[in-house]
Amino acid sequence: MRTALLATVILLGPLAACADGAARATDPSAPTATVDAAGAVDATPAGLAAAVIGHLDRWEVVEASGGVTDMEDTRELGVDLRLRDAGHRNRLSIQAPDPDYLPGDREVEPCEDEGRVESEEGTVECRTLPDGSTVQLASSPFGFSDDNEDGSAAVVMVSGPARELTIIWETWGADASLSEDVLMEIAGDPLVGWTTSPANNAAGERIEAFRTQDRVDRDGEEGYDESTPDTQPAP
Repeated sequence: MRTALLATVILLGPLAACADGAARATDPSAPTATVDAAGAVDATPAGLAAAVIGHLDRWEVVEASGGVTDMEDTRELGVDLRLRDAGHRNRLSIQAPDPDYLPGDREVEPCEDEGRVESEEGTVECRTLPDGSTVQLASSPFGFSDDNEDGSAAVVMVSGPARELTIIWETWGADASLSEDVLMEIAGDPLVGWTTSPANNAAGERIEAFRTQDRVDRDGEEGYDESTPDTQPAP
């Protein structure tokens, strides 16, 4: 499982770039209560960021960006957060596909073994959520980036009938890390994803200097769109 999750990071490619200057979460305590289908709304990029920031008690958000990537055969919401803790460089990225683009006939692979296993090579964990979704985590004692010799990284993937989510965490500090418990907590929050609560979207509007940039590319014909993306800054 760990190998598959780490390979996902390579396939995802570069994450969204952040804005110059600092971004501050003036109200980082975004609510994390459940919301029924009638109360759910499409998350704005900043609203998704607020839902995640609500789980980051001791972390300072110094940069935040995100947007919707709308391609020929996929649509997803992505957010990139740069965090500061004890002066270290840290990065947390979240990608949430539009449920309308998820294959209707796909099967959710159940956990082979519930729970967490830790070793010198890192941590692997699989949990089944109440709605039947699975959450899989794989962490490693080394970073993904070429310039990260002293840090560590982790990937968490949520797969369910109506919700998918990928969380990528990387720290450049030898002693600074976002715990696996917090990553699993974020993954298990039903308000972290393509849909969220109106309160989270409102909290996102209070994140200072949040940069929103959508990538729209509808020029392709059938199959994978290899045309040059049309960059469309969101209003």
